[in-house]
Amino acid sequence: MNMMGNEKQNHKKPHNRQYERSERAMQSAILKLLKRNRGRITARQVAKAAGLSRQTIYNHHPNINQAISNNEEALLLEFSSGLDDQLKLLSRTTASHNGRIFYAILIFMARHKEVFCQICADHNNQGLLYKVVEAAYPRLEIAWLPIGLPAPEAGSERVEAYIHKSVGVIRRWGEKTHCDVGRGGGYVSSLLWATEEAAQNRL
Repeated sequence: MNMMGNEKQNHKKPHNRQYERSERAMQSAILKLLKRNRGRITARQVAKAAGLSRQTIYNHHPNINQAISNNEEALLLEFSSGLDDQLKLLSRTTASHNGRIFYAILIFMARHKEVFCQICADHNNQGLLYKVVEAAYPRLEIAWLPIGLPAPEAGSERVEAYIHKSVGVIRRWGEKTHCDVGRGGGYVSSLLWATEEAAQNRL
């Protein structure tokens, strides 16, 4: 039997609710295990922690490292592709353009709290949170100084400092409120303040 052929067929199956539930359970289990075990984790461990069979794990992903990468890519794509629609909805309630982007990040994280609340609580495993903020950065309106020079690109030292500060605020929100958007107002204000600080080149 050609296992690779079966894996490719399984990965091409359209996503349904059960598939998505299994994906979320796997991602949550992987994050818990990564937090607890800094070494290599196995499909058996993930299956047990997620309440799934090992075959389900392999039906979704060829290995655990690929499972981590695939899930991160899927979440980032979902955030990026849904950002415009979310910003339109927020335009009815939030006047600030940057405020709408920050609320969109919080709302997205709240929708996936089983993933992001664990990330926020694990100070050593926040790569996905950085990627979400990096994906939102180009959409922010920042009046960078000095006047006449182009805004710094993502990846520059200045932008990395700003993103690091923003991630710190968002991480504290997730950890302290368990990803409760209703308690996000003060944190959004802090993000807006950090953006203003970045614009005035005081980082």
